[in-house]
Amino acid sequence: MLKSAARNGVAFRVWAPHADAIFVTGSFNGWSDDEVAMPAEGDGIWYADVAGAKPGDEYRFLIRNGEQVLSRIDPYARAVTSSVGDGIVVEPDHDWHDIDFQTPPGNELVM
Repeated sequence: MLKSAARNGVAFRVWAPHADAIFVTGSFNGWSDDEVAMPAEGDGIWYADVAGAKPGDEYRFLIRNGEQVLSRIDPYARAVTSSVGDGIVVEPDHDWHDIDFQTPPGNELVM
C-alpha cells in the first residue's frame, strides 16, 4: 500500500506475513530487484521510504519466501496500469475531477 507521499519521496507499506524479505521496485530505481529493501515492522508489515520516488512512477513489490520470488502489484494502489500491471504513485490529495461521480446501482457494477 502506498501509505503517503513524503516531502522528498514516497512511503510504501505492505502486509506479507509469510515473507522472508520484501523489496519495492519501480521506475524510480530502474526496476532493481534488490536496491530498496523494506524492513519488517512486525505483525507481517513491511515499510520503506523511497527518496527518489515521485508521482507518476510505476512500482511493484518483490516478495521473497525461501527460494521463491514473487512480483506483485500493490493491492491497495490508488492507480494502476492494468489489473495485472504496475501500481502508479499518485499525490495523496490528488483532485480526481469527478465531483459529480455517483456509485452505480449494484446490478450495474463490474467486479
